[in-house]
Amino acid sequence: MDERSTIDYILAAVVALGAIAYFIYTQKRKATLLTFPVSAGTDKNLENDLKVELTELHQQAIDLAKASGTILDESKQSIKALDELLAKLHSDYKNGSLTDKQVNRAATAFGAYVGTLFTRYEGGAWFLSTAPGTNSPMPAIQFGEFGEAWPMLKVKKAIVNGPEDAILPYIVAMQRNQKKDNGA
Repeated sequence: MDERSTIDYILAAVVALGAIAYFIYTQKRKATLLTFPVSAGTDKNLENDLKVELTELHQQAIDLAKASGTILDESKQSIKALDELLAKLHSDYKNGSLTDKQVNRAATAFGAYVGTLFTRYEGGAWFLSTAPGTNSPMPAIQFGEFGEAWPMLKVKKAIVNGPEDAILPYIVAMQRNQKKDNGA
């Protein structure tokens, strides 16, 4: 790779990461990991509100990825592309380019994407639950007889800790647990 193409590559990466940071910064949605909206009223209202919110967050993830040059096409294979994007966000986080609030917003959107794909392809259902080590309810997935997962927390770990907390191995582990719970 010559010096000119190296500079072009670096400039493209900076522009893409800047687009991600700008998109996160300008989002008007206030959903974060610690203050996910909980509806008053019936369980049916809560279920409907959660579905609407997760659908919006899922679309935000697709739009955010697209703004950075990553295509999330809702296929199982798109998790690899998401892991690559999360590795870039991890680099930004380590360099101090992302605030905790921006990390939470990205984790919420991309966690909704991961959870939606899992429930679509593997089964399971979204519900609100307080994750271990947290104080507020947040979306979780119930799968199999005993399996529970918090995709938003896992995505946050991937952004903060890097590839050691990649999403693809997490999905594989959830699939294994689901098969075990179902007696397979």
